[in-house]
Amino acid sequence: MLNKIIKKHFINNEFVDSVSKQTFQTINPATEEVIASVQRGDEKDIDLAVKAARGAFTKWCDVSGPDRRDLLLKLADSLAQNQQYLAEIESLDNGKPTSIARDIDIMMAIKHLKYFAGWADKLPAGKTINVENTSAMAFTLHEPIGVVGGIIPWNFPILMFIWKIGKWELNPIPNMFGFSNLPSHLSRFSSKLLSSLVAAPVLSNPPRRRL
Repeated sequence: MLNKIIKKHFINNEFVDSVSKQTFQTINPATEEVIASVQRGDEKDIDLAVKAARGAFTKWCDVSGPDRRDLLLKLADSLAQNQQYLAEIESLDNGKPTSIARDIDIMMAIKHLKYFAGWADKLPAGKTINVENTSAMAFTLHEPIGVVGGIIPWNFPILMFIWKIGKWELNPIPNMFGFSNLPSHLSRFSSKLLSSLVAAPVLSNPPRRRL
């Protein structure tokens, strides 16, 4: 279970300070009181995150659809187990009522993860295409591209976080799950907490490649 506010960046499957060691204060919008001082990221931190994601890409690109499905379902279960605490942090940091964060934002995130998981072992890796020339065959082959950067906004950080990693992770074709988190200065704590769930041993280590 989650029980703390995380103030560091999540890079290469661990929480780290920014390269510059600079921080900034995050403010409770309801009381205008300082909640905590958070690491401030810049281009050097982004470079480290991209490098880490490229390294993870080589480990995750061959993970099968059924394995991706199981991992997404485990992440959905982790969100459900920590739903109240995530909602309280979201309310503290974002300003929306805890009940809305819990019953709408996080509940929708859980449902989206389960929906993505349902597709993970069903999407085709490619398809053949009918052509006029009967002696020829045309087909599509999906291949991985590499690292993807996603921007998380301030108003629905948990849900937008899940939309991004869930869609990238569901595809059974070679795809990327190289993941680091340097969130917007307006969506700080909840995405870092979600990173800690992704970092759990059951989710952060790719299954062995199936031969």
